[in-house]
Parts: sequence; structure tokens; C-alpha cells
Amino acid sequence: MAGQRAYVAPEPYFSLPDDPESGLHARNIKFGVHWTNIGNLPTRHLRNHIDYRILEGELPDDFEFPDNASPILSEGLLVPKQVVAGPHIPRDWDITADQIASISSGEKNLYIFGWAKYFDGFPGTPERVTKFCYLVRPTNDLDPPFAFFPHHQHNCVDEDCDK
Repeated sequence: MAGQRAYVAPEPYFSLPDDPESGLHARNIKFGVHWTNIGNLPTRHLRNHIDYRILEGELPDDFEFPDNASPILSEGLLVPKQVVAGPHIPRDWDITADQIASISSGEKNLYIFGWAKYFDGFPGTPERVTKFCYLVRPTNDLDPPFAFFPHHQHNCVDEDCDK
């Protein structure tokens, strides 16, 4: 069963503004994750949530990840070997040019985190969960301008998330 079930994995992404002249100091830079079903069965009742924090310093070890937050996207279906874009952040506004500059300079840190919850396709199995947390760092290159590094917390799948 384990080799056949739906299994959802996150892949972080960013999107730059349509105007290439604006570069990294523009508004409208969005971050998010693409969800990939690397299993052999479709998901049922896929829901996911994503959030972020811009901080001076590191994300504290006692940070309360919003694991019980309302899903941003609900009741999705993800067929085997397919990818779906999760909701991007920020949802309601843009990360300002000043914030991007402070992240690019290393003055502040950007963390993106969230979860996907779903059923794996087999009757009677428990709800599955995939959690992620990435530190977003600027690169010294414009292609790509950002790199994503797994944080030491909140990256887990299923039973490992209970530990």
C-alpha cells in the first residue's frame, strides 16, 4: 500500500513581476509551493495552507506554526505524477520593495511555511499531512535570484509530524 498511495511533496517557487526592468526591488514578487503527487493514486479532499514571516534574525524554536489554520485551498484533487500550484503569498498585498531589499541584503530573513492535508486513496486510512518550512535567501545571481533552504523545523510527512 505504501508504494501505491498518494504522496504529496512541496516544491517552493517564486515569481517575479512581468517587467524585467524592475528586478528584485519591485513589488509583486510572490512566493509559494507547487504540490506534486509522487504517488500512484489520486488524493482525496486535498487542502493546503501557506504563510510567511519576515524577521530580523532567525525563526524562534518555539514558533507556533499555524497547523490548524483554515485552508486557503480546499477540496482539491491531485492526480498521480501531476503538479498543482498552491496559493501564493502574500495573498492580499505585495511584499514591498523595501522588504525585498532588506531580504536581499541579508538584513532580514523570509520564511515560508505551511501544510497540505489529504486522504491517500485507500479506504479507512488516516488523513495524511505534509508540512514544510523554508528559509528564502537571495543568491548572488539573478538566475535564480532566490534559493530555498529547508528550516530545521516543520519539514515532515505523516507520522513524522507527530514527533
